[in-house]
Amino acid sequence: MSTANPDSTQDEAKLLEEQLRAALVDAQAARAPAFEVALLAGLRERMAGQPDILRLADDWLDGDGAEQIAQEIPAIRIAPRVEALLSQLDEDDEEERTEALLAFDELCAGFTYCGFGSRCDGAARVIARAIRAMPQVWSPLSDFASRVLQHAPPLADDPAGLVWRAIEAARALSKAPNQSPVEAIPIPRFIREPARLAASSGKIQTRTSPLGSVAEVALVESSEGVELLIRANADDAIVSAEHEGQALILHPVHAGFWSCPAKPGLYVFTINGTPYPFEIV
Repeated sequence: MSTANPDSTQDEAKLLEEQLRAALVDAQAARAPAFEVALLAGLRERMAGQPDILRLADDWLDGDGAEQIAQEIPAIRIAPRVEALLSQLDEDDEEERTEALLAFDELCAGFTYCGFGSRCDGAARVIARAIRAMPQVWSPLSDFASRVLQHAPPLADDPAGLVWRAIEAARALSKAPNQSPVEAIPIPRFIREPARLAASSGKIQTRTSPLGSVAEVALVESSEGVELLIRANADDAIVSAEHEGQALILHPVHAGFWSCPAKPGLYVFTINGTPYPFEIV
């Protein structure tokens, strides 16, 4: 719910405060998620002023609401919001594109307010790259992005800032001559089904999915556990990985192959500087 018009900033601030006050009452009574409080507080924190409701929300999230928010955070999936943005390729569907953008922006604001903004870092890089891939699709929102960055900018550690800056630059980028197209990358995912785990059959089960045209990832399930194997098409590829915003150690298997633990959440594999998202559900 970012500000779209400088003249409406004060009105939006008041509206956010009202929504935050209602959300806090509902969350305290266990009628609403604690993350809704964090989300609204994160959006309001971007604007000028520090109303008392922000202090009350902060005190509750650090106190009585701490256990509730701690239980909710791990269950919040990032990938669906990323995918919603990556699928917005129709230049005429500006309303849906804006809704998808604001949904991801709100997620970032909530995580950042809770101190978990880094969980969205990789997702923001993927989205920013997709925007640069098709700037003509996003250029109608460039003025909107400029107003957001001027009047209600994400905090320095909020990854949404990277996305808004990419959109702000989209208009100029769409007019640049000899613009080389960039591949827009979908999010492959594996859905783990407990009933078919290899541990029950004693057999090794493997599923693979491409990471663009430069690598592939495999989910390997056996009686010894579950892991991901990453194979780059080039032996000298430079590969790094993160899971839910946290850097992962990739264990080299042999030239061009690495392994890492497999667990639910959004992965981002960066291969020769390009981020490739992947999710385990």
